[in-house]
Amino acid sequence: MLIHPQFDPAAIRIGSFAIHWYGLMYLMAFAQFLLLGRMRIRAPQYQTLGWTYKDLEDLLFAGVLGVVLVGVSATPCFICLATTFSTPWIF
Repeated sequence: MLIHPQFDPAAIRIGSFAIHWYGLMYLMAFAQFLLLGRMRIRAPQYQTLGWTYKDLEDLLFAGVLGVVLVGVSATPCFICLATTFSTPWIF
């Protein structure tokens, strides 16, 4: 049997404000995307394709927007599905 540690999901807590670990992971992923994207854009094969830093930032914005919109819209659907399968007599 696996024993899972009981850790606090909040990495930083200031009063009632908390920054969770998954939020920090999203920030690190977006920062890494920008860092590696800038390194790639400097490569000759991408310069010949016409990629610019503005294109990279636009792509990052679309990705962040997609993560937020899908997270906000899909979470209630999954919660509803979980409730439906666990207690089908409610619906």
